[in-house]
Amino acid sequence: MPALPPSHLEAYVRAINSVVDSIPGMTQEKAVAAMVPSELQGETLRYFEGIRTVEFKPAHMVEDHDRVHQVWLPDVDRANWYYWKRLREFLIDKKGWLIPVVRSIDDSTDRILGALENPQGGLEFNTRGLVVGYVQSGKTANYSALISKAADAGYRLFIVLTGIHNSLRQQTQRRLAKELTGTAPEGEISVGRPLPDREWYTFTTDDLRFGDFNPGHGSATALASANPILIVTKKNYTVLEKLIRWLDQAQQETRDKIPCLVIDDEADQASPNTGGNRSPADVKGEITELTENDKPSTINLQIRRILSKFKKVAYVGYTATPFANVLIDPDTEDKEGYKDLYPRSFVVSLQKPFDYFGAEELFGTAESGDGMDLIRHIPEDQASRIGPRKRNEIATYVPVLPPKLLEAVDDFILAGAARAQRGEGEKPATMLIHPTQATEVQQRLTPLVDDLVGKLRDSWRYSREKGMLDRLRQRWETEFRRVTRSIQADRDVPFDDIVPHIGRFLEDVVVRQLNYGSEDELDYERDKSIKVIVIGGNKLSRGLTLEGLLVSFYVRSANAYDTLMQMGRWFGYRPGYVDLTRIYTTEQLAKWFSHLARVEQEIRDEIARYELERKTPLDLTIKIRTHPAMMVTSPAKMKKAQTVRISYEDQLVQTTSFPLNPPEFEWFRDNLAITKDFLSSLGPPHEVVKGRPLWRNVSADQVRDFLAKYRTHEGNSTVRADLLSDYVRRQNAYGELVRFTVGVVGQEKEQPELGADSLGILGGTSVNLIERSRLIKDLSSLKAIGSQDDQRLGLNEEQTQQAEGIGTADGHGYRVVRGKEEGLFLIYPISRNSGWKYRGKSRVENTRCELFADLDQSEHVVGIAFSFPPSKSGATGEYVAVPLSVDEE
Repeated sequence: MPALPPSHLEAYVRAINSVVDSIPGMTQEKAVAAMVPSELQGETLRYFEGIRTVEFKPAHMVEDHDRVHQVWLPDVDRANWYYWKRLREFLIDKKGWLIPVVRSIDDSTDRILGALENPQGGLEFNTRGLVVGYVQSGKTANYSALISKAADAGYRLFIVLTGIHNSLRQQTQRRLAKELTGTAPEGEISVGRPLPDREWYTFTTDDLRFGDFNPGHGSATALASANPILIVTKKNYTVLEKLIRWLDQAQQETRDKIPCLVIDDEADQASPNTGGNRSPADVKGEITELTENDKPSTINLQIRRILSKFKKVAYVGYTATPFANVLIDPDTEDKEGYKDLYPRSFVVSLQKPFDYFGAEELFGTAESGDGMDLIRHIPEDQASRIGPRKRNEIATYVPVLPPKLLEAVDDFILAGAARAQRGEGEKPATMLIHPTQATEVQQRLTPLVDDLVGKLRDSWRYSREKGMLDRLRQRWETEFRRVTRSIQADRDVPFDDIVPHIGRFLEDVVVRQLNYGSEDELDYERDKSIKVIVIGGNKLSRGLTLEGLLVSFYVRSANAYDTLMQMGRWFGYRPGYVDLTRIYTTEQLAKWFSHLARVEQEIRDEIARYELERKTPLDLTIKIRTHPAMMVTSPAKMKKAQTVRISYEDQLVQTTSFPLNPPEFEWFRDNLAITKDFLSSLGPPHEVVKGRPLWRNVSADQVRDFLAKYRTHEGNSTVRADLLSDYVRRQNAYGELVRFTVGVVGQEKEQPELGADSLGILGGTSVNLIERSRLIKDLSSLKAIGSQDDQRLGLNEEQTQQAEGIGTADGHGYRVVRGKEEGLFLIYPISRNSGWKYRGKSRVENTRCELFADLDQSEHVVGIAFSFPPSKSGATGEYVAVPLSVDEE
C-alpha cells in the first residue's frame, strides 16, 4: 500500500476505513503505519483511539406521552429506504466519518423521527418539537439526516428556514445539495444524482442574491407529485409572504394530504414571538376586539401561517441557544396563526459530539477548572480603541490598531504557516475580527488592516532581517511551541521548519469586510484554499461557518446570552490544528463565556432529569441561571418569564474566585479570623480522618452565622455567602438542612513548604495546609478547590457502600445517603505559599503560578464548599423560567 501524501486528517480516516474494510486481517494500526507519514501517525492513531474509547450516549428527549401518537417507526421496513442509505454511505465512504459517529446521528434522528407522526398514517397531525445542539457542532448534519429519513418514510414537502442572512441560506443550500438532492456542481463530493424516479424538486438554488424562493421557479402543482420537494429559504418577510401565497395556489385537497416537515434552523432567531396574540376571546370567554398592534411579530406569524396550511405538518426547531424557545408561553394562540411555536410535542438535547470544542472546553467553568490555553486577554483600553462602546462615540471614532491586534495578526501568520508545514496548506485559513456591530466602524477599520497586511508582506519580502523574522521566531518559540507541546506534542517543530511556508501564506492573505455596506463575499466553495482576514459584525455572528478559523479577535460586548453565544464562531471542530488556534477577547467576555458554559450544561441536565422523570414538555419548567450583567435573551422574548431564586439542591458548590489580582490582604486576614472563631466555637472535633477534622450535628444557625461574616468574591457570581445562607434558611422552613457535618479538608501529611495551622481548633489539633493553583487566564480564580470524593467525609462504611450503589461519579450518591435534613460544609485552608516550586519563574515557562509575590503581606486563603442533598422543597433561587399551567384539550 503506497503512503498517502500529506493531507487533511479526514482523508487519512477515509482511506484507512476503506482499507480496513476491504483487506482481511487489516487493522487501523497497520494501515496507519503503511499509509500515513511518520510525523502524522501519532495524531491519526490518537483520533482512532479517541473514537474507540469515547462513549456515545443517546440524545435526551422530553416527550408528550399523553398526546395522540402512535409508535410507528419500529415497524417500518428500512430495506427499501433510499435517501438515508445514500447519505449514510456518503458520510462513511466519501467524507471519512467513522461508523460510531454516523451511528450517533442515526440514533438521535431515529428518536426525533419516531417522535413525529407516521406520514403514511390516516391521522392528521400538527407536531411541534425542538432540538438543542451546540454552536457550530453539526446541527445541519443532524437535520440533513432527519430529512433524508423523513423522505424515505413518506414526508414529501420539506421547508428549511435558515436564519436571516443570504450567506447562511446559501451555505445551507449547498450543504443539502451535497447530502440530499445530489445537485452539487460537477467535481464536488456529494451523494450523486438520484435515480430518475427519486429526483428531488428544488425551488431554491445556491445563488447568493437570487437563489431564494421565488414563485416563478415552479408551479404549486408540484405539490401533487410523488417526488420529495425541498425549499431552502431565509426568514425574511417578503420571501415568506411569497411562499405563503404560492402554497395558497395549490388545491386544498393537495395541501390536506401532503405530509410537510418544516425545519427551523437558528430557531431562536426571528422565530420567537415578540408581539402579542389576537385571540378571539379573553380568559373570561368574552369576545375582544384587539388591534393590529396586538398581533404576533412578523416572522413568527408567517411561520405559524405556513404551518396552518397543512393537515399533516411537523415543525422542528434547531438551535444551540434555546433560551428564548423554552420561555415561549405554550398557552398562547392567535386567530390567524393559531398556536405558537412552543415545542409541545418534544424537546431533544443532542450529546456533545466527539472532538468538539465548545465553551466549556475553551473557557472552562468553576466546576471543570481552567479551559484550554488558547485564550489571550485584550486589555480594556485596547479593546475600546478598536470598537467604541457607545453609539454616540461612533461618529468621531478614529480607529487605531492596538498592539494586541498586531500580535493576533502575527499569530495568524504563524498558525497559517504551521498548517502548511503540516501538509494542509491548501485548506482555507481564516482570521475573524469582530469589533462592533456598527458598520461604520468596520468600514474605517478595514483599510487599516489591509494596509497592515501589505506592510507585513513587504517586510517579509524585502527586509525580514530588520526585526520581523526575530519577532516571529520569538513568538513561535515561546508561545506556540509551549501550547503545542501541552496539546499534541508530536506536532511540535522548531521555527526554522515553518519559515519556508510564511512567505507563501502572506502572499495569499486577503482582507474582506462582511456587512450590509460591503460587496465583499466569502465563498469557500469557490475559493477552497482562501487565506482571509474577515472583518464584520452581525453577518459573522450566527450560523455561518468560517472554514479553517485560526485566530479570533473579538471585543464586541453583548448583553444577552443567545447573542453572545452565537457570536462565538470559534466553537466547533479543529481536527489537527486546535493547538494553533487563538481567541483574543477581554477578560470580562472570557468570564461571561465561562458562565454561559455552565448555563448551557444546566439546561441539558434539566432536560435529562425531566426525561428520567417522564415529564412532558408541558410539565417542564426549564430554569435558566441569570447573570448580574447579562440578560438571558431580549425582554420581548421573555414576557411570560418569571424570576425565581437559586436552588442548590443536589449540588456540590464551591468558591473559586478570590481577590488575588491584585491581592486584597485584609480580605484574606478577615476570612481567616472568621474561620478560626467559627471552628473554635464548635469545640474539639468529633473525629479526625486522615488529617481532616470533622464535627457532626452542627446547627444550621451556626453555619448561617458563619456565612453572615464570611466574604465571597464578586467573581463567584452564584456561589455567594448571602445566597447560600438564604437557601439554607428557605430549606429550614421545609424541615431540611437543619444540621450539618462540618469538615476541614487538610492533607494527611504535612508538606513543610506549605505548612500547618491550628485554625483555632480546640484540643490541640493542627491542620496540614493544602496547595491550589490559580488559572493562568483568570488570575483571580483558582481551579476547583474540592473534588466529588470529598463528599464522603463523615459517612460510615455502610453509607459509603450505599452511595456507591446509587452512583458516585458526580457525587450524587453521597448526597442522597445523607438525607434531606443534613448538609456537608467543607472548609479548604489553602497555603499562602501555594506555587512555591515556581517562585521567581515566569508564567511563560510554567503552567502554574504562585498565589502571592509578597509573602510578608499575604495570608492563607480560606475556600468553602457545600454539598447539598436532593430536595423537592419550595426553596428557590436566581433563575428565569415560564411557569406552565396548560390545560390539555
